[in-house]
Amino acid sequence: MGVDYSNLGQHNQAKECEEKVLEISKKIYGEEHPEVANSYHILAYDYRELEQHNEAKECDEKALVLRKTIYGEKHPEVATSYHSLVFDYLKLGHFIQAKECEEKALSIRKHIYAGE
Repeated sequence: MGVDYSNLGQHNQAKECEEKVLEISKKIYGEEHPEVANSYHILAYDYRELEQHNEAKECDEKALVLRKTIYGEKHPEVATSYHSLVFDYLKLGHFIQAKECEEKALSIRKHIYAGE
């Protein structure tokens, strides 16, 4: 339902739904589960749309930590988390960190898809 609100541009409602989904996911699956990481990732998007970039960064960082724990360093979901952090860092004016995250995402994707 949060995605539906988001698609309608109703990001406050989307954020509220995604916060509930996150809490339910934690109760059902525990703290270290792909669904919990995904909930943080989606919640970060809603925060970004609301111009709450510190909160978005915190959610993206949590998703990244979980995805690295669950999947390891070289996984598409980890690359996605690094790529999401790029947007957060850019909006916060942290250009060096943004560049580092983009390089990490690219390196993972090259490893996976080009065998580098």
